[in-house]
Amino acid sequence: MQIKTADLNDQRVIDLLESHFSYMQAISPPGSGHAFSIDKIKQSALKLWCAYDDDIILGCGGLKEITPSHGEIKSMCTHPNHLRKGIGSVVLDKLIQESMTLGYKQLSLETGSSTLFAPAQNFYANCGFEVCGPFGDYCEDIHSVFMTRIL
Repeated sequence: MQIKTADLNDQRVIDLLESHFSYMQAISPPGSGHAFSIDKIKQSALKLWCAYDDDIILGCGGLKEITPSHGEIKSMCTHPNHLRKGIGSVVLDKLIQESMTLGYKQLSLETGSSTLFAPAQNFYANCGFEVCGPFGDYCEDIHSVFMTRIL
């Protein structure tokens, strides 16, 4: 498995991100979906990496700067055909490594609060993230769980 900087013009990357965005929109209550569309990713300063096995895209994850010492995980997803293979852990390790290289002292994320998001909440908790309050531009939302990790 290789982790590379994402090419946002690569149709495989676009397809994965559009699928992730559509799924997040479908399972999130109106006004509570915070996943970035491909257009929003392209317009933002989000740094995105993808995991590949040869030419097959396995998953991706991105970093958004909140402050010079605080980053946010965005667009973290695994291709549905490759779930439960450790891809999320490899991508998260890359995001943590890049966060430290960028000088971040804290890394945070937002995920959903429904049972559909329990696997994500458990994954991040097992990786050292703890529940916290809203950060950055987020507001308190009963449909969101905010998590953070000191690096």
